[in-house]
Amino acid sequence: MIIAGLGGKELWRVVLDGRSVVSRTRMYAGLGERFRHVQQAPDSALLLLTDETNGRILRVAR
Repeated sequence: MIIAGLGGKELWRVVLDGRSVVSRTRMYAGLGERFRHVQQAPDSALLLLTDETNGRILRVAR
């Protein structure tokens, strides 16, 4: 699961086992963007919607 964090300007990858968090990893904290929404594209890329005056959709692919 990927979670967008507006206040912290970062994304979190969270791995769950049932209702328990197994691990969490902070991602893309250095971009300086407030992330409003994150969604996975059909090709597994991440689509990130930023929350600024000139908001952008960023595509992150491996």
